[in-house]
Amino acid sequence: MLAVDDIPCAMMLTDGEGHMLRLNHELLQIIGGAEADWMGRSMEVLLTPASRIFSQTHLFPLLHHAAAVREAHIHFLGVDAEAVPVMVNAARKRLDGVDRIVWAVFVARERSRFEAELIRARADAQGLARQLQAREEEERQLVDSLAAGLVVHAPDGAILRSNPRAQELLGLSAAEVVARGLDDPVWSIVHADGRPMDVADYPVSRVLATGQPVSNVLLGVRRTDRPEPVWLLCRADPNHHGDGRLRQIVVTFVDVTERQNAVALMQQSEIRLQGIIESAMDAVISTDAAHRIVVFNSAAEAMFGYSREQVQGQPAQMLLPVQFHAEYARQIVELGRSGRFTRSSIGQHQLYALRADGRQFPVEVSISQLVLEGRQISTVILRDITARIEAQRALELSHHELEQANVRLAEMAHYDALTGLPNRVLLADRLQQALAQSQRHERALAVAFLDLDGFKAVNDHHGHAAGDALLRTLARRLKAALRDGDTLARVGGDEFVAVMTDVGQGEEIAPVLQRLLDAVGQAVVLPEFGTVSLSTSIGVTLCPQQGTEPDLLLRQADQAMYRAKQLGKNRWQFYDVGVDR
Repeated sequence: MLAVDDIPCAMMLTDGEGHMLRLNHELLQIIGGAEADWMGRSMEVLLTPASRIFSQTHLFPLLHHAAAVREAHIHFLGVDAEAVPVMVNAARKRLDGVDRIVWAVFVARERSRFEAELIRARADAQGLARQLQAREEEERQLVDSLAAGLVVHAPDGAILRSNPRAQELLGLSAAEVVARGLDDPVWSIVHADGRPMDVADYPVSRVLATGQPVSNVLLGVRRTDRPEPVWLLCRADPNHHGDGRLRQIVVTFVDVTERQNAVALMQQSEIRLQGIIESAMDAVISTDAAHRIVVFNSAAEAMFGYSREQVQGQPAQMLLPVQFHAEYARQIVELGRSGRFTRSSIGQHQLYALRADGRQFPVEVSISQLVLEGRQISTVILRDITARIEAQRALELSHHELEQANVRLAEMAHYDALTGLPNRVLLADRLQQALAQSQRHERALAVAFLDLDGFKAVNDHHGHAAGDALLRTLARRLKAALRDGDTLARVGGDEFVAVMTDVGQGEEIAPVLQRLLDAVGQAVVLPEFGTVSLSTSIGVTLCPQQGTEPDLLLRQADQAMYRAKQLGKNRWQFYDVGVDR
């Protein structure tokens, strides 16, 4: 057994296809249940629908291609089925000759909670020492696969061993790390405020001085190969022999450089609009009502190669390729009027921006508009997605998985979110198929347009929650009233369309229409709102008697429905070309 319960973060081991083989205590605290409940199941059962798609289109393709994924942000389903935002690091490894994937999961909340969750899973040092001694080879394989850095110190402070992630973060090889003492000149450690850290303040030194664990230590490691420190969040734990003597000190740490840099940037930057604070790492451009540039941040300067002074008061179109000025300007302004959107393309065309040196590059654009002190301000956030597009090209080997994801998304787009019935898009397809079948078998087809009588009063009196509950109940009843093979779609707030095939010359439709009236007419008990009674008006048209075009049939049924309402409601009315034209 792998000693995953002693790892200081939520851990999981799967096979190469994502089937769960091991889960530690910290991960079970997030998803609930016992380890046996999850064994052998696909890890996708832990994810929200959107994150399942992301795992199929990004995580596993990247793992197959690059063997490792770092800092992927997805959502797990928590104990109460709530969406829990997490950051995932994963690495594909050969363990005992078998292809495995090691997953490290960090709950993405505020730093204090994140740090607490990160370290809470660490068992006491004595238990870890016993397991390290008993299962040395298995522990070594697992530790080497960790996304967190791990360094083991001897009682005198010298380094006994380190894992690959620690070596990567410290910028040293395994041979360069081993046997280094605390006072070795290779170390250049700084506090969070940039002050040099004394050896006595090192996490290991504090454990040696007090004999107690140390946690939540933020420090920077200065390396010769980069100008800025690598920021680490550290924990150090003493490990003792059975007689109480110090055996070793285990130090674990994670890379928080990006987070630390983002915090520093937010502290130092003067932000004109509070809404763009979180986007300050991207190019941020604000324009006035005439689309002249009034704000051009540092990221925009770096991205476009212009200084603030060069673009101040200039039209925003200068940042677009000349050949696309008219179309891009029209589309972006029109879409911007809706309040906010995020796009990387217009129609079939990739969005491109233009650097000062004339080079074009692909971008993702987010636009928001607000009125500030009576003035309209548009804020444009641009992200250079050159690297993303290159990654997408690299994922062409995963084309099959992407197609499957697209099919699932297309299916979601064909059904009404409230009732689960087909929507207008799917109705059009079903009606076209039914017409073809009707013509082929020379059997009549009926299209019925239903409008609920009095539904607006329910919404006004009881509220939209009651209205939604009523619609769901009536949708189930109406669907049950139809025959197998018939289609029921929701096409509006309280409007439904039924497509009934194989109705002879129309004589077989009357019992079905009566069932539809009865389904709506039966009182509905809403637990929180009381009993509600409605009726429905139904307009009916037949094919081929009244036509064979889908749009024509729908219009005829709609007109007949209004005729039914005029005649007193709670009835059906066939389309009459002489009356309803």
